[in-house]
Amino acid sequence: MAAVRIATSKRCLVLLVAVLTGACGSIFDDPRRPPSDAADAATLIRVADRMRAEGAIEPALNIYRKAEAAAPSQPEPKIGQGEALLALGSYGQAGEAFNAALRQAPRNPSALRGLALSLMRNGQPSLALEPLGRLAAVAPDEPRTFSLAGIARDLMGDHAGAQARYRAGLVRMADSRASPPTSPCRSPSPATLLARSRCFSRWPIARRNFATAPELGARLWLAGDTANATRLGRLDLDEVSVATNLVSYQLLRTLPPQERTRALLVGGARAEPAT
Repeated sequence: MAAVRIATSKRCLVLLVAVLTGACGSIFDDPRRPPSDAADAATLIRVADRMRAEGAIEPALNIYRKAEAAAPSQPEPKIGQGEALLALGSYGQAGEAFNAALRQAPRNPSALRGLALSLMRNGQPSLALEPLGRLAAVAPDEPRTFSLAGIARDLMGDHAGAQARYRAGLVRMADSRASPPTSPCRSPSPATLLARSRCFSRWPIARRNFATAPELGARLWLAGDTANATRLGRLDLDEVSVATNLVSYQLLRTLPPQERTRALLVGGARAEPAT
């Protein structure tokens, strides 16, 4: 694991040096001159996006901030900061960054998605309904819009309403054949979310209550029936995946119910402490 982190850091460093001394050489020819215009900001954002994709989240966050200094009127550096902060688990700060972007671009889908997700990860799904409503007006046919709307309702205990939205998302996905996003705003597929939602709402552990074997397997894992869950998992998964799922669900069972639900749906097991 340490070797992977070192290799990733080296790739990010090589990328940073190559881009900043090449395409962006004008920014750093004079070290006393900070980046100062939209072109500089766009280059810095590209660098930060690549670094974040490589896993160098904190260095990427610093570059997004440098990009914001170069182009304070643009929402993109603030959105980048929000996504980096989401990846770092700083959900309150991420929400502030997305809100700042929305003050400049109130209809930006990325900022609306990011704000909704940061609120849900911070344990405030009811507050996420407002940006989700605005997102529905901006991107009404995107599967992600339905997924996030369903997640908010699942977190609020409205499993029937959530499942209706996941099904609508599945219809849109079949129609659009859209490729999944690659950002912290990405959520599990509508099919996975629907299965998990049914696990929350259908407590009796009986095969007839579940549409698919993965649904029943997840429910068995959460209930602690590891023998049957493992046996069922092997019908669809390899041994490595079965073992990984077993560890994940064992950890989930140690969480309080509300945090477990949030972790299953949006990946954030803990909210930031109040300050």
